[in-house]
Amino acid sequence: MKHFLNAKAVTILVIISVVIIDYIVPLGISAGVLYIISLPILINEKRATILSFAVLISTFVLINLFHFAQKDTFSFIYINRILSICSIWIVAYILIRYKALKARKEVIKQKQQEALKEMLFITNHKVRHPISTLLGILEILNNPQFNAEQKIEVIKLVQQPIDDLNDFTKELSDFMAFQKSN
Repeated sequence: MKHFLNAKAVTILVIISVVIIDYIVPLGISAGVLYIISLPILINEKRATILSFAVLISTFVLINLFHFAQKDTFSFIYINRILSICSIWIVAYILIRYKALKARKEVIKQKQQEALKEMLFITNHKVRHPISTLLGILEILNNPQFNAEQKIEVIKLVQQPIDDLNDFTKELSDFMAFQKSN
């Protein structure tokens, strides 16, 4: 039986690894940016989880800076850490926006599927009824018990289902034109 770690556990392992690397590597090297690696692992997690981990790793970046910084620490080291934190929050923002867009796309997809089901139901009803009427008329016309006068009267009944089908075809064309314009 295979056991997979969940995204939070993997993220924590990545963060611990980066914390170790960040403490081993001298301050002047951009190890703080490596924390970004942990965020995309959380792509399927809730917004609050992504934000919590962004706060956590930003805190680690700052702790490392203040722990090792000395009075003569160069300004580029501070800039490096600020850029690392900015990068962390940019990635967190992108992940959250991606999730929001994905959710909105799913809602649109569901609405389109519902509209399609409704359209198929209406189409079936508006096409099936005239076809059934025409099939009934054909059955009468093929019946040898009816004389020519009776068949002529029945032929007059063909006009209505044909008009219904024609009207529906126009409605469907209008609907398709409207869908293309939107």
